[in-house]
Amino acid sequence: MHIVAANTDHFSNPKKYYGIQLQDLFHIEELFSLHYFEYMSTFSFPGESHDFWEFVCVDKGEVEIGAGPLTHTLRRGEIAFHYPGEFHWVKANGKIAPNLIVISFSCTDPAMEFFRGKILHLEETERRLLAGIIAIRKMHIRVLQETGLSSADEMLYPENRSYLDDVLSYEAIGARSVENQQHRLTASGVGIPVGMKNPTGGDISVMMNSMIAAQHGHTFLYRGWEVTTTGNPYAHAILRGYVDKFGRNIPNYHYEDLQNLLEHYEDVNASQQTTLANPAVIVDTNHSNSGKQFMEQIRISKDVLHSCKVSKEIHNLVKGLMIESYIEDGAQKVGEHCYGKSITDPCLGWEKTEKLIYELAELW
Repeated sequence: MHIVAANTDHFSNPKKYYGIQLQDLFHIEELFSLHYFEYMSTFSFPGESHDFWEFVCVDKGEVEIGAGPLTHTLRRGEIAFHYPGEFHWVKANGKIAPNLIVISFSCTDPAMEFFRGKILHLEETERRLLAGIIAIRKMHIRVLQETGLSSADEMLYPENRSYLDDVLSYEAIGARSVENQQHRLTASGVGIPVGMKNPTGGDISVMMNSMIAAQHGHTFLYRGWEVTTTGNPYAHAILRGYVDKFGRNIPNYHYEDLQNLLEHYEDVNASQQTTLANPAVIVDTNHSNSGKQFMEQIRISKDVLHSCKVSKEIHNLVKGLMIESYIEDGAQKVGEHCYGKSITDPCLGWEKTEKLIYELAELW
């Protein structure tokens, strides 16, 4: 790959440019493991060697490691690299239960020689970031293993979804992100359904434009790469209510709102400019639809199902409900330390959620 850089000579000779050759320093051929281990203070691993790289990072406590003939005390925030074929072992110090991040991979680039025999130190921010990425991925995989169900998530930062793109089955783009071009472009290239919320101001046309963008292909920059997408036919609407100019919450889950959305879909598909495949909507029962009164979600859910019963078109349009649910009812301030209670929007507790699911199944 080349990049062309302008030079001061260009102003005297417009045809004179200089090319700078760029090289990829690292190419990871295979990733063999990515683990976050929580060991006992008596843990001891006698050792192994293999034909690929491995690095060990201490997230908590400290451990003694052996790398070939050398030993080293690896402390919190430090990373040790083991090169291919190097015999290595690790053991806890008998006092502190350590937490370790272990990643093994195949990389034949000569630049990796820089890390041979090196001990690197992560700053606190870097350490927390790495530990957070691994912890959230570990949580999603645990859900898959224990329930057989994959997760849904909100696309807050499009560039970060690459860490989870193989474990998610649904993504939503929030009311404050739906107008952002990078969110729209990224949604056009993911292989799962993506819901687009109406903006906080309530303009349905903004949401429709977002869906049109997501359902069509684009070429754009993503994480430093030029990528081309083919469009996502499963991009769809999410109605979450809105806030008027006086700061009042205005719901948009009623029969008339669903009918209005259906007409917007029909208008787009009747135009000569573009079409939207698979018309669909998810109704968000919280946020401005409930005025963040979490108990109202029960009534709103049943109201939407009633609309589905009286209109075949709405029945076909509505694909589901987005109910904000957690273990305990309500919400808490950061620092109150009530396990299972939301620290953001108030949620319906698990007991009420379970009861509501059974009631909705009967109504459907």
